[in-house]
Amino acid sequence: MSTDTRPLPLWVAQALLVGVGALLRVPALALPLGPDDAVIAGAAEELAAGRWPELEGRGPLLPVLLWLPTVVGLPAAVALRWSGLLMGALAPLLLHGLARKIGFSARGAGFAALLMAVHPLLVAHVGGAEAGAQGLALTLLLVALGSLARATTGHRRGVLASAAAVVLAHPGGWPYALALFPFVWQGESTGKGRVLVAGLGAAQLAFGLTQHHGPPGSLAGAVVLLVVLALVVLLPQLALGSVWLLRGVQQARGALLALASASVAHLVLLALPWTRPGVLAEADGLGAGVLLVPASVLAMAVGAARLRAQWRARVEGLALGLGLVASLLAGLGPTQSALLGERAGLAGRLSDLGAAVKLATHEAGPGGWVGVDLGDGTAAQGRALRGWIGDRHLLVAPASGGSTSIPDAWPEGGPRTLALVTVRPEPGTVGTLGGFGVFSQEHAGVSGAYHVLRVRRP
Repeated sequence: MSTDTRPLPLWVAQALLVGVGALLRVPALALPLGPDDAVIAGAAEELAAGRWPELEGRGPLLPVLLWLPTVVGLPAAVALRWSGLLMGALAPLLLHGLARKIGFSARGAGFAALLMAVHPLLVAHVGGAEAGAQGLALTLLLVALGSLARATTGHRRGVLASAAAVVLAHPGGWPYALALFPFVWQGESTGKGRVLVAGLGAAQLAFGLTQHHGPPGSLAGAVVLLVVLALVVLLPQLALGSVWLLRGVQQARGALLALASASVAHLVLLALPWTRPGVLAEADGLGAGVLLVPASVLAMAVGAARLRAQWRARVEGLALGLGLVASLLAGLGPTQSALLGERAGLAGRLSDLGAAVKLATHEAGPGGWVGVDLGDGTAAQGRALRGWIGDRHLLVAPASGGSTSIPDAWPEGGPRTLALVTVRPEPGTVGTLGGFGVFSQEHAGVSGAYHVLRVRRP
């Protein structure tokens, strides 16, 4: 691949990548947690309390890592948000290093890494509205590939550890871990070492295949994901770049072959309707394709580099412009909610939820109660709102999976002031809060799909 005559100083390029990756995720710090993140935060709190949590098919690594800040007093939701921002900022930096190791020019590596920093799929699902375990898995995958590219001979135990951690962070990443194990095996010179590698590889495969969290795959969803990865109009560059990348690479070919083979296998699995986790033909389901982004941006960079200088600049500018606009829409919850309304993605819905909880906190008043009913199976998300309500008491409605027992601090006859955030308000002026009594209620406001009700005991 060609070299650049006047590349940016390395530290400037690295600072730019980290800064852009972090800046696009700052708005998400103000959002409450979504359903998946709430389960992870709840698991970290359970670990901090000395209990093994119910992970519901998610990997245990991120809750374990969040255990320490939770033990020392930092709310798990806050720790998860900041860890997501960190992963989102590190991923482009790690991809830049990988691209240089496999022979990319400074311009090609910079373009691929910057495209990754502004890619809307990552802004939405790695440190954005979804902080997510996939961000940790993506970071670990890039660390493993970088280690493989650097360790051309001898033991590759660092690759082995990172590959195993990918599956423990996100079980759906097992194709990537499995693709790395043959190269680790190749670096072992003793029978004992190879037995260790084979055993760990089998264990990781078994763990990944037995976790069933996530929607089923679909061909339509995989096609939509492929278009999103190509940023809509650049699909030819993605396809041709993939071929040129595999044919032209001269350095660290093993790392690239591992990434390419795992990405193809992952995309095929996402298209099969009986596999999990899969991808739906809608915005929230596209997060299943986060680990496909590194291969796609590297292919885009190679495809652009094969064009004439004038067209290369246009294609690179168009890709970065599309990515930035789409990532702003994916990351700015209020904007997404205002533009898309009921069709808003996770960021828009969480922005609406945050506004509803703030209104409910105001209506409840100091020392009052805030109740939440966010839909079936949302108890973890409801409990994660505890840090949003100050000194108010929190009641998670039984209808959403909360406890059916009366809370310890519940006053006799019910609280004098309570505000309920719900997606399914009971009709009329009388409500039961799911069986905790009979209360009068009146509408206080609405934010997106979330209604806020003033609830008073008679």
